[in-house]
Amino acid sequence: MSEGNPVMRTTISRLAAAGLAATMAACGASTPSTKAGGAEPVTLRIATADSAETPTADLIKEFVRQVDQRAGQVRVEPVWEAVGPDRDDWDQQAARKVIAGEIELGAIPARSWDTEGVNSFRAVHAPFMVTSDELVEGIVTDPVAEQMLAGLEPVGVVGLSLVPEALRHPFAYGKPMRGLADYAGAVVHSPRSDLSYRMFTALGARPDDQSGVALDIVVQNGEIAAVEYEFLWGHRLPGKTVATGNVTYFPKLVPIVANLKAWQRLTGNQQDVLREAAKSVRDWAAKNLLPDAPAAKRYCERGGTVVLASPADLAALEQAVQPVYAELEKDPQTKANLDQIRALKAATPANADTPTPCGQ
Repeated sequence: MSEGNPVMRTTISRLAAAGLAATMAACGASTPSTKAGGAEPVTLRIATADSAETPTADLIKEFVRQVDQRAGQVRVEPVWEAVGPDRDDWDQQAARKVIAGEIELGAIPARSWDTEGVNSFRAVHAPFMVTSDELVEGIVTDPVAEQMLAGLEPVGVVGLSLVPEALRHPFAYGKPMRGLADYAGAVVHSPRSDLSYRMFTALGARPDDQSGVALDIVVQNGEIAAVEYEFLWGHRLPGKTVATGNVTYFPKLVPIVANLKAWQRLTGNQQDVLREAAKSVRDWAAKNLLPDAPAAKRYCERGGTVVLASPADLAALEQAVQPVYAELEKDPQTKANLDQIRALKAATPANADTPTPCGQ
Protein backbone atom coordinates (compact mmCIF):
# COMPACT_ATOMS: atom_id res chain seq x y z
CA MET A 1 0.00 0.00 0.00
CA SER A 2 1.44 3.33 -1.03
CA GLU A 3 1.58 6.30 1.28
CA GLY A 4 0.90 8.58 -1.66
CA ASN A 5 -2.27 6.78 -2.78
CA PRO A 6 -3.69 4.44 -0.14
CA VAL A 7 -6.80 3.67 -2.18
CA MET A 8 -5.26 1.80 -5.06
CA ARG A 9 -1.83 1.07 -6.45
CA THR A 10 -1.24 -0.01 -10.02
CA THR A 11 -0.26 -3.68 -10.16
CA ILE A 12 3.23 -4.19 -11.53
CA SER A 13 4.41 -7.48 -12.92
CA ARG A 14 7.23 -8.74 -10.75
CA LEU A 15 8.64 -10.51 -13.78
CA ALA A 16 8.71 -7.22 -15.68
CA ALA A 17 10.28 -5.45 -12.70
CA ALA A 18 12.94 -8.12 -12.44
CA GLY A 19 13.59 -7.80 -16.15
CA LEU A 20 14.02 -4.04 -15.81
CA ALA A 21 16.43 -4.49 -12.93
CA ALA A 22 18.51 -6.98 -14.90
CA THR A 23 18.55 -4.76 -17.98
CA MET A 24 19.46 -1.57 -16.14
CA ALA A 25 21.93 -2.98 -13.63
CA ALA A 26 24.66 -3.16 -16.23
CA CYS A 27 24.28 0.55 -16.86
CA GLY A 28 23.70 1.79 -13.37
CA ALA A 29 26.16 -0.44 -11.51
CA SER A 30 29.09 -0.36 -13.91
CA THR A 31 32.04 2.02 -13.96
CA PRO A 32 31.47 4.62 -16.67
CA SER A 33 33.87 4.15 -19.57
CA THR A 34 35.80 7.07 -20.96
CA LYS A 35 35.59 8.13 -24.60
CA ALA A 36 37.28 10.92 -26.49
CA GLY A 37 34.42 13.19 -25.53
CA GLY A 38 34.56 12.30 -21.82
CA ALA A 39 32.63 9.89 -19.60
CA GLU A 40 29.96 7.79 -21.24
CA PRO A 41 26.46 8.68 -20.03
CA VAL A 42 25.26 6.37 -17.29
CA THR A 43 21.66 5.40 -16.55
CA LEU A 44 20.62 5.12 -12.92
CA ARG A 45 17.29 3.99 -11.50
CA ILE A 46 15.48 5.75 -8.67
CA ALA A 47 13.25 3.72 -6.37
CA THR A 48 9.98 4.74 -4.76
CA ALA A 49 7.28 2.64 -3.13
CA ASP A 50 4.68 4.96 -4.66
CA SER A 51 2.89 4.78 -7.99
CA ALA A 52 3.43 7.31 -10.78
CA GLU A 53 0.36 9.36 -9.73
CA THR A 54 1.36 10.69 -6.32
CA PRO A 55 2.96 13.84 -4.86
CA THR A 56 6.25 11.95 -4.40
CA ALA A 57 6.09 10.92 -8.06
CA ASP A 58 5.91 14.60 -9.00
CA LEU A 59 9.17 15.19 -7.14
CA ILE A 60 10.82 12.28 -8.93
CA LYS A 61 9.61 13.43 -12.35
CA GLU A 62 11.05 16.87 -11.66
CA PHE A 63 14.35 15.26 -10.61
CA VAL A 64 14.46 13.34 -13.89
CA ARG A 65 13.78 16.58 -15.77
CA GLN A 66 16.49 18.45 -13.88
CA VAL A 67 19.04 15.69 -14.57
CA ASP A 68 18.12 15.65 -18.27
CA GLN A 69 18.83 19.39 -18.47
CA ARG A 70 22.40 18.97 -17.29
CA ALA A 71 24.90 17.92 -19.92
CA GLY A 72 23.54 14.43 -20.58
CA GLN A 73 26.20 12.67 -18.48
CA VAL A 74 23.58 10.96 -16.35
CA ARG A 75 20.11 9.67 -17.04
CA VAL A 76 17.59 8.69 -14.38
CA GLU A 77 14.71 6.25 -14.80
CA PRO A 78 12.02 5.88 -12.11
CA VAL A 79 11.11 2.49 -10.69
CA TRP A 80 7.52 3.02 -9.56
CA GLU A 81 6.17 0.75 -6.81
CA ALA A 82 9.64 -0.70 -6.46
CA VAL A 83 8.52 -3.35 -3.97
CA GLY A 84 5.21 -4.25 -5.61
CA PRO A 85 1.71 -3.24 -4.49
CA ASP A 86 0.30 -3.70 -0.97
CA ARG A 87 3.51 -4.93 0.64
CA ASP A 88 4.41 -4.80 4.30
CA ASP A 89 6.69 -1.89 5.30
CA TRP A 90 6.68 -0.63 1.72
CA ASP A 91 8.95 2.39 2.24
CA GLN A 92 11.45 0.38 4.24
CA GLN A 93 11.61 -2.29 1.57
CA ALA A 94 12.40 0.37 -1.02
CA ALA A 95 15.10 1.78 1.27
CA ARG A 96 16.64 -1.67 1.65
CA LYS A 97 16.91 -2.00 -2.12
CA VAL A 98 18.96 1.19 -2.22
CA ILE A 99 21.08 0.17 0.77
CA ALA A 100 21.84 -3.17 -0.91
CA GLY A 101 22.62 -1.52 -4.25
CA GLU A 102 19.82 -3.34 -6.07
CA ILE A 103 18.62 0.10 -7.19
CA GLU A 104 21.08 2.97 -7.35
CA LEU A 105 18.94 5.93 -6.21
CA GLY A 106 15.90 6.39 -4.00
CA ALA A 107 13.22 8.92 -3.03
CA ILE A 108 11.99 7.51 0.27
CA PRO A 109 10.24 9.44 3.09
CA ALA A 110 12.65 10.61 5.77
CA ARG A 111 10.60 9.28 8.68
CA SER A 112 10.81 5.73 7.26
CA TRP A 113 14.57 5.47 7.75
CA ASP A 114 14.50 5.22 11.55
CA THR A 115 13.56 1.53 11.36
CA GLU A 116 16.70 0.98 9.27
CA GLY A 117 19.14 2.36 11.83
CA VAL A 118 19.10 6.00 10.62
CA ASN A 119 18.11 8.31 13.48
CA SER A 120 19.30 11.62 12.04
CA PHE A 121 15.85 12.68 10.78
CA ARG A 122 14.13 12.27 14.12
CA ALA A 123 14.33 15.93 15.16
CA VAL A 124 12.35 17.15 12.15
CA HIS A 125 9.63 14.59 12.92
CA ALA A 126 9.36 15.41 16.61
CA PRO A 127 5.62 15.63 17.41
CA PHE A 128 4.00 19.02 16.75
CA MET A 129 7.40 20.70 16.28
CA VAL A 130 7.28 21.63 12.58
CA THR A 131 3.83 23.01 11.80
CA SER A 132 4.21 25.51 8.95
CA ASP A 133 5.34 25.44 5.33
CA GLU A 134 7.61 28.41 6.03
CA LEU A 135 9.48 26.51 8.72
CA VAL A 136 9.79 23.47 6.48
CA GLU A 137 11.38 25.59 3.76
CA GLY A 138 13.76 27.09 6.29
CA ILE A 139 14.83 23.65 7.54
CA VAL A 140 15.50 22.05 4.15
CA THR A 141 17.76 24.94 3.11
CA ASP A 142 19.54 25.21 6.48
CA PRO A 143 22.79 23.41 7.40
CA VAL A 144 20.70 21.24 9.74
CA ALA A 145 19.37 19.47 6.64
CA GLU A 146 22.91 18.54 5.58
CA GLN A 147 23.55 17.19 9.08
CA MET A 148 20.45 15.02 8.88
CA LEU A 149 21.36 13.73 5.41
CA ALA A 150 24.85 12.85 6.63
CA GLY A 151 23.27 10.37 9.03
CA LEU A 152 22.53 8.09 6.06
CA GLU A 153 26.20 7.39 5.39
CA PRO A 154 26.70 4.67 8.06
CA VAL A 155 24.16 2.46 6.25
CA GLY A 156 25.89 2.95 2.90
CA VAL A 157 23.72 5.71 1.45
CA VAL A 158 24.57 9.25 0.32
CA GLY A 159 21.94 11.95 0.90
CA LEU A 160 21.70 14.47 -1.96
CA SER A 161 18.90 16.76 -0.78
CA LEU A 162 15.93 16.89 1.56
CA VAL A 163 12.77 17.70 -0.42
CA PRO A 164 9.55 19.00 1.21
CA GLU A 165 6.19 17.49 0.28
CA ALA A 166 3.40 18.36 2.75
CA LEU A 167 2.33 18.73 6.37
CA ARG A 168 0.54 15.77 7.95
CA HIS A 169 -2.77 15.97 9.82
CA PRO A 170 -5.42 13.61 11.26
CA PHE A 171 -8.22 12.69 8.83
CA ALA A 172 -10.95 11.05 10.86
CA TYR A 173 -13.87 8.81 9.99
CA GLY A 174 -16.83 9.95 12.03
CA LYS A 175 -15.77 11.76 15.18
CA PRO A 176 -13.01 14.37 14.55
CA MET A 177 -9.61 13.87 16.18
CA ARG A 178 -9.46 17.11 18.14
CA GLY A 179 -8.29 16.30 21.64
CA LEU A 180 -6.56 13.64 23.68
CA ALA A 181 -9.79 11.80 24.49
CA ASP A 182 -10.34 11.19 20.77
CA TYR A 183 -7.11 9.20 20.55
CA ALA A 184 -7.82 6.85 23.45
CA GLY A 185 -7.81 3.34 21.99
CA ALA A 186 -8.29 4.62 18.42
CA VAL A 187 -6.61 2.85 15.51
CA VAL A 188 -4.79 5.40 13.33
CA HIS A 189 -3.54 4.39 9.91
CA SER A 190 0.05 5.58 9.56
CA PRO A 191 3.02 4.41 7.45
CA ARG A 192 5.57 2.59 9.55
CA SER A 193 8.08 4.65 11.51
CA ASP A 194 9.45 4.04 14.99
CA LEU A 195 9.06 7.69 15.98
CA SER A 196 5.62 8.15 14.44
CA TYR A 197 4.38 5.06 16.22
CA ARG A 198 5.82 6.23 19.54
CA MET A 199 3.99 9.54 19.10
CA PHE A 200 0.62 7.86 18.48
CA THR A 201 1.18 5.46 21.36
CA ALA A 202 1.94 8.40 23.67
CA LEU A 203 -1.37 9.96 22.58
CA GLY A 204 -3.18 6.77 23.54
CA ALA A 205 -3.85 5.56 20.00
CA ARG A 206 -2.80 2.37 18.22
CA PRO A 207 -0.89 3.06 15.01
CA ASP A 208 -1.16 0.51 12.22
CA ASP A 209 -0.21 0.58 8.53
CA GLN A 210 -2.64 -2.25 7.63
CA SER A 211 -0.07 -3.61 5.18
CA GLY A 212 -1.39 -5.96 2.56
CA VAL A 213 -4.96 -4.71 2.92
CA ALA A 214 -6.49 -1.99 0.75
CA LEU A 215 -7.43 1.06 2.80
CA ASP A 216 -10.97 1.16 1.44
CA ILE A 217 -11.54 -2.31 2.91
CA VAL A 218 -10.47 -1.39 6.45
CA VAL A 219 -12.49 1.84 6.22
CA GLN A 220 -15.55 -0.07 5.06
CA ASN A 221 -15.09 -2.54 7.91
CA GLY A 222 -14.79 0.25 10.46
CA GLU A 223 -11.33 -0.91 11.52
CA ILE A 224 -9.70 2.52 11.77
CA ALA A 225 -10.65 5.82 13.37
CA ALA A 226 -8.39 8.06 11.32
CA VAL A 227 -5.59 8.32 8.76
CA GLU A 228 -2.46 10.41 9.18
CA TYR A 229 -2.36 12.20 5.82
CA GLU A 230 -2.02 15.45 3.85
CA PHE A 231 -4.59 17.91 2.48
CA LEU A 232 -3.43 17.88 -1.13
CA TRP A 233 -4.51 14.28 -1.55
CA GLY A 234 -7.12 14.11 1.18
CA HIS A 235 -9.90 13.84 -1.40
CA ARG A 236 -8.39 10.52 -2.53
CA LEU A 237 -9.05 8.88 0.80
CA PRO A 238 -11.95 6.42 0.74
CA GLY A 239 -15.16 7.56 2.40
CA LYS A 240 -16.02 10.82 4.10
CA THR A 241 -13.23 12.29 6.25
CA VAL A 242 -12.98 15.13 8.75
CA ALA A 243 -9.54 16.73 9.07
CA THR A 244 -8.30 18.70 12.07
CA GLY A 245 -6.55 21.58 10.36
CA ASN A 246 -4.50 22.93 13.27
CA VAL A 247 -3.24 19.56 14.50
CA THR A 248 -0.03 19.10 12.52
CA TYR A 249 1.95 16.04 13.47
CA PHE A 250 5.09 16.69 11.37
CA PRO A 251 6.05 17.33 7.74
CA LYS A 252 6.54 14.71 5.10
CA LEU A 253 10.07 15.15 3.74
CA VAL A 254 11.58 13.04 0.97
CA PRO A 255 15.38 12.73 0.80
CA ILE A 256 16.84 11.94 -2.60
CA VAL A 257 19.57 9.40 -1.92
CA ALA A 258 22.17 7.27 -3.68
CA ASN A 259 23.74 3.93 -2.88
CA LEU A 260 27.29 4.69 -1.73
CA LYS A 261 29.07 2.18 -3.98
CA ALA A 262 27.09 3.26 -7.04
CA TRP A 263 27.88 6.87 -6.13
CA GLN A 264 31.60 6.18 -5.89
CA ARG A 265 31.60 4.68 -9.39
CA LEU A 266 30.42 7.97 -10.87
CA THR A 267 32.77 10.68 -12.09
CA GLY A 268 32.97 13.95 -10.21
CA ASN A 269 30.98 15.68 -12.95
CA GLN A 270 28.24 13.04 -12.79
CA GLN A 271 28.04 13.42 -9.02
CA ASP A 272 27.76 17.19 -9.46
CA VAL A 273 24.89 16.74 -11.93
CA LEU A 274 22.95 14.62 -9.43
CA ARG A 275 23.62 16.91 -6.47
CA GLU A 276 22.65 20.04 -8.40
CA ALA A 277 19.50 18.39 -9.76
CA ALA A 278 18.48 17.16 -6.31
CA LYS A 279 18.88 20.62 -4.79
CA SER A 280 16.95 22.15 -7.68
CA VAL A 281 14.09 19.74 -6.93
CA ARG A 282 14.15 20.85 -3.31
CA ASP A 283 13.82 24.48 -4.37
CA TRP A 284 11.21 23.65 -7.00
CA ALA A 285 9.09 21.84 -4.43
CA ALA A 286 9.23 24.74 -1.99
CA LYS A 287 7.96 27.10 -4.70
CA ASN A 288 5.52 24.90 -6.61
CA LEU A 289 3.83 22.45 -4.25
CA LEU A 290 0.52 23.72 -2.90
CA PRO A 291 0.92 25.05 0.67
CA ASP A 292 -1.15 23.67 3.52
CA ALA A 293 -3.94 26.27 3.65
CA PRO A 294 -4.72 26.32 -0.10
CA ALA A 295 -4.51 22.54 -0.13
CA ALA A 296 -7.04 22.44 2.72
CA LYS A 297 -9.33 24.74 0.75
CA ARG A 298 -9.13 22.40 -2.24
CA TYR A 299 -9.86 19.43 0.03
CA CYS A 300 -12.98 21.27 1.21
CA GLU A 301 -14.06 22.05 -2.35
CA ARG A 302 -13.85 18.34 -3.10
CA GLY A 303 -16.16 17.36 -0.27
CA GLY A 304 -13.90 17.26 2.77
CA THR A 305 -14.55 18.79 6.18
CA VAL A 306 -12.06 20.76 8.26
CA VAL A 307 -12.42 21.43 12.00
CA LEU A 308 -10.08 23.02 14.52
CA ALA A 309 -8.87 21.85 17.91
CA SER A 310 -9.18 24.22 20.85
CA PRO A 311 -6.09 25.74 22.50
CA ALA A 312 -6.73 23.45 25.48
CA ASP A 313 -6.83 20.41 23.19
CA LEU A 314 -3.58 21.42 21.53
CA ALA A 315 -1.88 21.95 24.89
CA ALA A 316 -3.01 18.52 26.08
CA LEU A 317 -1.72 16.82 22.95
CA GLU A 318 1.66 18.51 23.31
CA GLN A 319 1.86 17.59 26.99
CA ALA A 320 1.11 13.94 26.22
CA VAL A 321 4.13 13.61 23.91
CA GLN A 322 6.67 15.09 26.32
CA PRO A 323 8.02 11.60 27.18
CA VAL A 324 8.82 11.22 23.46
CA TYR A 325 10.89 14.40 23.61
CA ALA A 326 12.66 13.23 26.74
CA GLU A 327 13.70 10.07 24.92
CA LEU A 328 14.78 11.94 21.79
CA GLU A 329 16.93 14.36 23.73
CA LYS A 330 18.97 11.55 25.26
CA ASP A 331 20.82 11.45 21.96
CA PRO A 332 23.20 14.46 21.77
CA GLN A 333 22.95 14.90 18.00
CA THR A 334 19.16 14.73 17.99
CA LYS A 335 19.05 17.23 20.86
CA ALA A 336 21.38 19.56 18.95
CA ASN A 337 19.19 19.29 15.86
CA LEU A 338 16.07 19.94 17.91
CA ASP A 339 17.69 23.08 19.31
CA GLN A 340 18.57 24.21 15.77
CA ILE A 341 15.00 23.67 14.61
CA ARG A 342 13.62 25.49 17.65
CA ALA A 343 15.87 28.45 16.82
CA LEU A 344 14.65 28.44 13.21
CA LYS A 345 11.06 28.24 14.43
CA ALA A 346 11.54 31.22 16.73
CA ALA A 347 12.97 33.22 13.82
CA THR A 348 10.22 32.20 11.37
CA PRO A 349 7.20 34.55 11.26
CA ALA A 350 3.94 32.94 12.32
CA ASN A 351 1.98 31.63 9.34
CA ALA A 352 -1.00 33.92 8.79
CA ASP A 353 -2.50 31.60 6.16
CA THR A 354 -3.67 28.49 8.00
CA PRO A 355 -6.43 25.94 7.27
CA THR A 356 -9.88 27.27 8.09
CA PRO A 357 -12.97 25.27 9.06
CA CYS A 358 -15.32 24.15 6.30
CA GLY A 359 -18.06 21.66 5.48
CA GLN A 360 -19.70 21.70 8.90
